[in-house]
Amino acid sequence: MKKRYMYALLTLLLAAGACTKELTQDPFNAIPTDQAFKTPDDFTNAVRGAYRALLGPGYY
Repeated sequence: MKKRYMYALLTLLLAAGACTKELTQDPFNAIPTDQAFKTPDDFTNAVRGAYRALLGPGYY
């Protein structure tokens, strides 16, 4: 029984110590908001992209 507690404690300590790095990452396919819409063509492309998603099977 004492070994079980030691194994459980060891597992808990190893699991808690493994999470030191920050897990959130910036998405690689996103555009920052300050660069997103600067020209009228940017708005047109955004609307086209939204409608293009509806062209998939079963969406429209």
